[in-house]
Amino acid sequence: IDQKDTKYDYTNVVMKYEGSKWVAYESDAENAAKTQLLWEGSEGNVIVTAATFPLPEASTSCSLNVQTDQSTAEAVKASDHLYYSSNAITPSENGTISIPLNHIMSKITVKLTLGTEYESSATNPIKSVTAFGASTGATYSPGAGTPWGAESNVSKISLFPSVEYNTADRTATYEAILVPQTIAENTFGIEIRIGEKTYEWTSAEAFTLTGGTNHT
Repeated sequence: IDQKDTKYDYTNVVMKYEGSKWVAYESDAENAAKTQLLWEGSEGNVIVTAATFPLPEASTSCSLNVQTDQSTAEAVKASDHLYYSSNAITPSENGTISIPLNHIMSKITVKLTLGTEYESSATNPIKSVTAFGASTGATYSPGAGTPWGAESNVSKISLFPSVEYNTADRTATYEAILVPQTIAENTFGIEIRIGEKTYEWTSAEAFTLTGGTNHT
């Protein structure tokens, strides 16, 4: 929070939702002390930057990663980094502000329809769905024209079964959070494991993952 006054400026304050309200702490350390945030006044616009990851201080960029095992809802959430910045915030009469965080990562949703040989399957026969060919990390530069810088850490990423298996239609839906990037043709794909069989789809064209976008 930059109010252009060192007395009322705050850097990397950690906000935790406790009970029914947000509480400010000096850091994310386990024994960190609480801190009182004060407005210099109710006039003028305040610069506010917020994120679900540590904001860079000395540099203008930071390294962000997604988890390779996103087979649970918690792992998907942990990979879903959020960011917000505005130089035009004015506190309300009761001193509160609204911070509408934006999804900066990319999401893929894979919808599968199984063949008629699975008509008798009362439960989901799919053992796993995996994405391959994508980098799991990148350098993020907030506010830059090209905010993402690729890193060469390609790894398989397990997807989460986000929609319950539909027995009648034999459909299943899986999802995962990926780093925004452009992947060369014949590189990015999806692997589906059913019983002892593995099915694979690979994009014949270059595949672009865009930040804040769900690719189905």
